[in-house]
Amino acid sequence: MTCVCEGVTRQRSQEKIEMVRHGQLRKRYLENNSVIWLLVAFILLCRSPESLAHRPLAFVVHTSKTNFKGWRSWQGRQSLKFKGTSNGARVFRVFRPFDTGRIIDSCQIEMANRNEEDTIISEMSNPFSSDIKVTGVTLKIAFDTAWAVADLSEEKSERFTSPESLDLVHRLRRCSDCVLVGRTTVERDNCTLTVRRVPLLPENSEQPTRVVVDPNLHLLKSPSDHALLNDGLQTILYHSLQRQEEESFLPLGDTVSLVNIMMDDDHSTTTRTRYISMSPVIQDLQTRGIQHIMVEGGPVTALGFLADGLVDRAIIIQAPLTFKEPVASNISESVLTNAGLALMGSYVNDGGDTVQIWSRPNLPWPTDNLTNWP
Repeated sequence: MTCVCEGVTRQRSQEKIEMVRHGQLRKRYLENNSVIWLLVAFILLCRSPESLAHRPLAFVVHTSKTNFKGWRSWQGRQSLKFKGTSNGARVFRVFRPFDTGRIIDSCQIEMANRNEEDTIISEMSNPFSSDIKVTGVTLKIAFDTAWAVADLSEEKSERFTSPESLDLVHRLRRCSDCVLVGRTTVERDNCTLTVRRVPLLPENSEQPTRVVVDPNLHLLKSPSDHALLNDGLQTILYHSLQRQEEESFLPLGDTVSLVNIMMDDDHSTTTRTRYISMSPVIQDLQTRGIQHIMVEGGPVTALGFLADGLVDRAIIIQAPLTFKEPVASNISESVLTNAGLALMGSYVNDGGDTVQIWSRPNLPWPTDNLTNWP
């Protein structure tokens, strides 16, 4: 018995020695190659985001494995989000985990089950936007749980939807010919209405034209206060002033245009103001080669398009919060229905916001899967 015990003891001691040696060798290997690993990490971090603009923006993954977990970045954070299906394949979008909205390419990611034989990865040239041609009017507007658009208890207007919802807005902007808002939105938010969180599309590398409905040209009374009048990008202001009144604001910069549009009585029963008819606005924009109009707010401008039955599709974003002193939008599901729209479906995005998809019954969504566009 003693011999047997001594033999076991020697064997275990030898195993411990081998484990220590293995650990020392592994540590020495990592130390010797630490400079190389740091250099690789530095190169990946310093890669220009602009260089990714013309690279594939999505990947299709064909797999029958139920334990497929997608890809992980070299930082170890999830960098790939499920977007839906396309021709039986699972479609994912890939993002830089350290730069929200920027596209990450395949050499910076590693697939979790890359050894599985039945997994095939094929690159797609942005199936969500670049190959999809959309025309007409798309309304996007955000609410709280009670369909309110702002909180009067806050001194400054703050974004209340998630970063994922903001990314959606910028993707919609980049596949639109123009972004249209009312004067109040510009005054409240000092917005630029440009595409910033996602790359511009290769076939449309210019920023969309900004369009502002400003019946009395209030913005021109203090033009230096508004960024979109001073950044050198194309902007159109639709108004209803007389020619003599319009000339009092001239001259303007080469990138700012004034267009006179007739006034109509307000269709709303809650307010008895007057507003610019939206039909002539659309007609004028079409003469300028603008085929896809994104209406981004505010509620009065949105109601004008809805009341005239001019909205072809709508993206309604509702954040999971309720304002303390809500600003009513006078928009509801019944208003959208009366405007000729039908609810096609809804989903909760990764930021926790509920996204409703509305469209005309005879007008299909640009993609089969509602989450794939924009």
